[in-house]
Amino acid sequence: MELAFAGFIEHQLPAAIPERDKKRWLYVTPEIDALLSGSGPSEAGFPSVFARDEINRFCRGWVWSVTSQRNKKVTADLKKMEGHDEAWVFVFPKPRPGWRLFRRFYSRDIFVGLVCKDRHECEPDAAYQQHAIEMIARWQQLIPGEPLRGRFFEDYLSDPTGTIIRNKDEHD
Repeated sequence: MELAFAGFIEHQLPAAIPERDKKRWLYVTPEIDALLSGSGPSEAGFPSVFARDEINRFCRGWVWSVTSQRNKKVTADLKKMEGHDEAWVFVFPKPRPGWRLFRRFYSRDIFVGLVCKDRHECEPDAAYQQHAIEMIARWQQLIPGEPLRGRFFEDYLSDPTGTIIRNKDEHD
């Protein structure tokens, strides 16, 4: 796959998911893989059972909540950022203080994480926006071509039964 040639790693969970059970894939930079795997700074709180479970749920194609609202009161696993070209944020409420993985879709069900920051590094909003700009710049530097573009959440995430994606923009 082209992502491997660009230096990305498919993030593996400690208890690997059998390939037949995977519905989605998470590719990250070696630095982010080290952070999520617990090889990064110990004060980061990784490896985290909670983060591992969130990634597992994503990769298995289980129920996933998404939003494009900027309202901080709307909680979702995945947020599409307004005002940025195909910028998405995977939200890890734990380990504390909470983490944000800024990324883009390479193709349907294939996510590429390029920038990971703790929640405090994303405040105020201007810092949050700057991390999205940084992520887009890293994409342009590392990955040839454009990210996946779509109009509906289902353009990005498979939902064969129509029950897996919880669109928080419609339900809250």
